[in-house]
Amino acid sequence: MSVTPSEADLQAKARFIEAYFKDLCARITFLEELHGSNHADEAMLLCCCYIDGLANNLNVDDPSSHRNFVRVLREHGGEVFLTRVHLKHLRNALDRLRGKPAQHALEALQKVSGAMDHELHPEAAVLALLPSNTPDSVRGWLRNQLWRGTLACVAYEQLRCLSVHRLGASGAIIFSNTQLDGNPVPPIDFAVLYRVLWRVFEVAHDRSIRSNRWFGHDFRAAEPRNAQTEDGEST
Repeated sequence: MSVTPSEADLQAKARFIEAYFKDLCARITFLEELHGSNHADEAMLLCCCYIDGLANNLNVDDPSSHRNFVRVLREHGGEVFLTRVHLKHLRNALDRLRGKPAQHALEALQKVSGAMDHELHPEAAVLALLPSNTPDSVRGWLRNQLWRGTLACVAYEQLRCLSVHRLGASGAIIFSNTQLDGNPVPPIDFAVLYRVLWRVFEVAHDRSIRSNRWFGHDFRAAEPRNAQTEDGEST
């Protein structure tokens, strides 16, 4: 039997939510000081972890930290270049997946001119690069996997994962041979991810305060999802 919370309960909850985000705001602010005091690795680690945590809390319907990190950078990160697809990275990602759908999509991508590897592409544009005889089933499957080729995904794998699991990552990811709309691609570094973190924080804070629900949903997933993806990749 559900119980309607009293006004006092709602006000107490609002205070808890505000206190939580006030504390998180202070922790995020500290990262800039940490980065500037010869602790760049620690600042990068915490920045990635805070983005990761906020992403998972905003998207409780998906158990995959990997997808959630990419999703939150695409939807709220505010850095357009992180939403673009690097074809070489996408092929490498598909090559690591099991199953015939991944194999067929990889075969189609391998027929795209190698010159396209030196330019970042909007997700929708990638499908247009495929050979005209590519089956609709392959295009449809690949459409749902394009996130694996985004620079947001590169940031997750080469900065977030290496910081968490390998005790550190390089200070930045540099794309010296790749262009974005004919211009050099910015490096993915602490400054970029720190800006992203603040934007994601503002979204999480705003949703929580406006709805008086933690992250806008009180951790109630719309539809439970299996902890393993359809291609067999562990999340």
